[in-house]
Amino acid sequence: MPTTPPSSSAAATSGSSLGAAVLRKDVALVFSAVFLAALLGILTRPSAYLAAFWPANAVLLGLMVREARLARAHGWISAIAGYLAADFLTGGKPLPTLALTAANLCGVVAGVWLYARVVPGSRRLQRPLAILHLYCVTVVVALAAGLPGGLASAHFFGSSFSSGFVLWVSAEWVNALLVLPVVISAPTLPWRRWAAVARAELRQLEWERAAPLLALLAAQAAGMWVGGPGGVAFPVAALLWCALTYTVFTTALISFVSCTVQFAGAAAGFFDVPLEPVHAHSLVSIRLGIALLSLGPLAVAVSNASRAEALARLDRAVSHDHLTGVLARGAFLSHAGRLLNRLAGEGQGVAVLMLDVDHFKLVNDRHGHASGDAVLAGFAALATSALRPEDLVGRLGGEEFAAVLPRTSLDDAMHVADRLRARVAEEGFEVARGGTLHVTVSIGLVRVDDAAGMSIETLLARADEALYRAKAQGRNAVVRAVV
Repeated sequence: MPTTPPSSSAAATSGSSLGAAVLRKDVALVFSAVFLAALLGILTRPSAYLAAFWPANAVLLGLMVREARLARAHGWISAIAGYLAADFLTGGKPLPTLALTAANLCGVVAGVWLYARVVPGSRRLQRPLAILHLYCVTVVVALAAGLPGGLASAHFFGSSFSSGFVLWVSAEWVNALLVLPVVISAPTLPWRRWAAVARAELRQLEWERAAPLLALLAAQAAGMWVGGPGGVAFPVAALLWCALTYTVFTTALISFVSCTVQFAGAAAGFFDVPLEPVHAHSLVSIRLGIALLSLGPLAVAVSNASRAEALARLDRAVSHDHLTGVLARGAFLSHAGRLLNRLAGEGQGVAVLMLDVDHFKLVNDRHGHASGDAVLAGFAALATSALRPEDLVGRLGGEEFAAVLPRTSLDDAMHVADRLRARVAEEGFEVARGGTLHVTVSIGLVRVDDAAGMSIETLLARADEALYRAKAQGRNAVVRAVV
């Protein structure tokens, strides 16, 4: 009778434990997020009426859009438990609670279904059309929740179906427009890192970057001071300025806070709009008017981010070697020249390496150019991993590479170069025809105490002379230039 090897059994047990841990984490995340968001919404609920602010549905939809695995049975059950727990904890009655929970879930189910059929970039607000998709999805979400919500309002709160439907749809749409972009555009970071990132951002906040926020505060204050329905539009220009300055997530967060302040101002009577439930038309109008203000800044922020990403890709394509991924010759010389100027101003030393793969022509002749390309790409990756993030690596042409090591002593530079030489000699590079191929590298090194008056071309020439001596000594060697 066949038996499972102990190693396989251990791996299966480990995988099962890991899966159970992820499941528990998902359940806790969905339950706590829905419970806390629903509890917050219940606190804004007028006596015997629906909540004025209900973020729970948008939070749940955002989580399931971000992580598709949450839109499974355990996620839905956890969400239902969160809704019920929040309502029962605050004195909700069973039948109304179940009816309202069902209405909430109808909207979320519709949103998850739609986003599953939208291009991935729109799911995280990474493409210009994402705002149009967001608009359309939130409309469907609001309508899907509004139909059962209107029935529940008519049955349990004594309103007409049409009135309950309109109020539910408008509230659901507003909540989705404001909360959903914040959730789906939020960066993926462990919770413990959020505080550290926020502190770092605040420390780096300069006047130019703080000015849009100050302008927004001034615009909102001016709108409330002037009053009238038009006062809600005063922050538009400042919000667009924020969108041109900050990331999509930050813009979504600022828009959410700004619109929330506008809602509070409307409730306090600054815009002369009656918000009591009996004035359903005014209530719906001010809700939609304020919420729709957030779409413009979001569209600008997404377009700005997409443009920046496209320019970054173009810059990388121009400045980096397409085969190896390191800097191309022109970009390397340009970056290295600027680095030398900066080091000269600081009075810092620098080391420059010239690296050449030994007998590379034989690699191409014996194993083919595809194998040669694989060796060059592998060598470049190895060289990059062996150096520091602040070091520069570039391909000058063919099998010849160069590196600039700022603020490096002679001993450290020699150690780095020899360690890289040894790693290349030990490494086996996978080639196109299968198997591995071993090569060696020769390195010429020059190091100066002060970069003042030095050009990158001069230092490369001296390192190249040392490289030729390394070749003459039998290759697979590091030779230092005499300065």
